[in-house]
Amino acid sequence: MGQAERAWLFRFAERLSGAICTPGLWVVVVVLGLSARCYQYFGNPSYWYDEAFLVRGVIDLSFSELIGPLPARTIVPPVFLWLLRLCYITFGAQEWSLRLPAFIASIGALALMIPLARRWLGSPGWMWAVGFCALSTHCIHHAFEVRPYATDFLATTILLWLAQVFLAACDTTSRRQAGAGLLTTSAVVPWLSFPAIFVLFAVCVTLFIHYLKKRDGRRLAFWFCYSSVFLLSSFIVWYIQARHLYYPGLKNEWTYVWGGFPKDYSAQTLMLWTALTPERVAHYASTGLGIPLVILGLAGLIRCWRRSMEEISLLFGPPVFAYAAALLGKYPLADRTLLFLAPVVWLVAAEGLLYLMERGYRAKVVVPILAFGLMIPGMAISVQHCIRVRPRMEYREALTYVLERRGENEAVWNWCPDLNYVYVEHIFLDCPSKYASDPVEPLGAARAANKGPLWVIAPNNQVENMTESLRSLPLQRSLCHQFFDVQVLRFDPRP
Repeated sequence: MGQAERAWLFRFAERLSGAICTPGLWVVVVVLGLSARCYQYFGNPSYWYDEAFLVRGVIDLSFSELIGPLPARTIVPPVFLWLLRLCYITFGAQEWSLRLPAFIASIGALALMIPLARRWLGSPGWMWAVGFCALSTHCIHHAFEVRPYATDFLATTILLWLAQVFLAACDTTSRRQAGAGLLTTSAVVPWLSFPAIFVLFAVCVTLFIHYLKKRDGRRLAFWFCYSSVFLLSSFIVWYIQARHLYYPGLKNEWTYVWGGFPKDYSAQTLMLWTALTPERVAHYASTGLGIPLVILGLAGLIRCWRRSMEEISLLFGPPVFAYAAALLGKYPLADRTLLFLAPVVWLVAAEGLLYLMERGYRAKVVVPILAFGLMIPGMAISVQHCIRVRPRMEYREALTYVLERRGENEAVWNWCPDLNYVYVEHIFLDCPSKYASDPVEPLGAARAANKGPLWVIAPNNQVENMTESLRSLPLQRSLCHQFFDVQVLRFDPRP
């Protein structure tokens, strides 16, 4: 390539970089992320089994009974459960009703990321942080799910924003308003989000560092009040709710299935698990970008270190405290339990991109293009979410198919009785054909199959296990219909 071609290519890169750094493009990105969340939520995909456990508890239990462990060892923050119960009483058990708290939390967190990133990073860094948030696949998925992970994400965003406003306040009025917000939030948030305790601890440390820097008695008094409020509130919610998380199977499941705890405490295992943890955290924040975001995070660490210790404490405190809790076997660092750290990942990655831009004019041109390139896969997935609803499993359609075709005395064997209970008893209220029998274990299914046709509803990965007990019986499979990750089978007695 000659000198003229290189000069033309660089001028093109300059224009492209300038276009990428304009707010108009990122407005489109935010609208795309918002549209993906709305399309999936209003598309009303079926409940799946992990939601059904929680939905059944919310339906059957009163507000006071939702304090403590729920059936199926489901432990969820009390305020989130009360919000679900309120939605059930007001709107019913439909999917859109009980997913409303998570949807509102997801939309609110996306909206709040804009002022948080603008205050923290300025332009153009805030655009990249907000872009990562808008296009996060896991944020979109948890926006239409009856689980508290979207509220975990919102709690982190609120606390980081309030802490940043308090630290950067230039006048007494702004500082008092932000301080009042922090005190109120520190009392309420532990009841809405369990992992918020790690962010609250980080804010506590940051406020103390801020006091040491200013040497102001009023800041010390505020730090003492904040610490007292959040510790007392956190202890109460731990005692009545969160401590029930520590049932015997918790650590085994999260260690060997998800990798949330180290398998043992040998030096080699701890080093390997520690080395892989940052990539897991970053990957869950932005799917497929684990390693690039970790590299950018290291650059962001250097930039934060040069700016202030408060930023270091506020951004890196939550993952450090969560890591310490995982080492102690108290909080698993894997999969969906990592979503609350996503705002930290995006802010640190954007700090890293700004650090690279400061390396020279060529870097200032190339880095925005690099940042935009990292988001292209997320854009493609978000577009798909705007075109097609993606349920975890389409149980409602499978159940409707069976109810419309089964005879009065034909038995149905469901893999998940909780899903059956929610739909048949609380959603399909006008269904003319209720279940005459509902065998929930192999022996009951075998007895029912000896009397007449048997319908089986099972996820694809459980069909073989469920039908194994029927192979020795004189039955023939007369129907097999596939829904999204769910199969409907019918077995008839052989003539």
